[in-house]
Amino acid sequence: MNQAKNPTLVPYVLLLLATIFWSGNNIVARVTVQEVPPFSLTFWRVTLALLMLAPFALPGVIRQWPVIKRHWKMITFLGLLGVPTFNLLLNSAVQFTTAVNASLINGGTPVLTVLLAWLLYREGFGWRMVAGMVIAFVGITTIVIQGDLGVLRTLSFNPGDLLMLPAIISWAFYTLLLRHKPTDLDGLPFLMIMMVVSMPVLAAFYAVDLVGGRTFELTTNNAISIGYIALFPALLAFAFWNKGIAAVGAARGVQLQYLMPVWGALGGVFFLSEPFHLYHLTGIALIFAGVFLATRRRTAVP
Repeated sequence: MNQAKNPTLVPYVLLLLATIFWSGNNIVARVTVQEVPPFSLTFWRVTLALLMLAPFALPGVIRQWPVIKRHWKMITFLGLLGVPTFNLLLNSAVQFTTAVNASLINGGTPVLTVLLAWLLYREGFGWRMVAGMVIAFVGITTIVIQGDLGVLRTLSFNPGDLLMLPAIISWAFYTLLLRHKPTDLDGLPFLMIMMVVSMPVLAAFYAVDLVGGRTFELTTNNAISIGYIALFPALLAFAFWNKGIAAVGAARGVQLQYLMPVWGALGGVFFLSEPFHLYHLTGIALIFAGVFLATRRRTAVP
């Protein structure tokens, strides 16, 4: 009965879980990249995710192969855009940019997605969405500058920031173009094919690490970390994001990405024993208020 009254509740829960899993990736990867090179980490997270997914998705791939063949160009494009392009750019950028810069630039993803939706599809947006995005971005800024406006005056840009820009552009396009996913193709086969087409690109960058002597020793700790990153951020988060965006639309669904600094801050408190300050509370309150306002649907007028 509740689901009938709130038909969009489940997609929003899926999107919410996706942002939580990706925030967990930031916490785990922060430690893992000290032992595992970024290109190698990206390759193995997708490889392991693909191995986990295959037993469940392969029967669907075989059954729906005619659909995949008919739409292979769009599926390949989405796969290359969402899996290797975004992840490789992001992992390369965070080696050079600061956490403040990366968070602020990443906070522009929802705005960019909404603008692209308007430019490409004339998808409208109202004052609620605009006001919500502004409030949520102020909340993100409050957290990343730790409530000190003086941090903004000392901001400097570096080559990593230039890599962050195409990273968020690729993700905005990926989220927006999910509307072109074949409607007669199930979610798991679609996700599996996206991973498969990304593997040659990821393997090439992994080879660069190997040729450059950037290898790593597999330990219990980094094996558990890679396993977590493969299962939750690389597999479940992608599956949940694809399904959620298909249900509520790119412009509205992408607003939940503003919540990622919230989960990151809370994760740092609970798992890394980082202190919780007033600016955390202020930023979290602003982000939740902004996301709630931006994702509200206007009441239908007869």
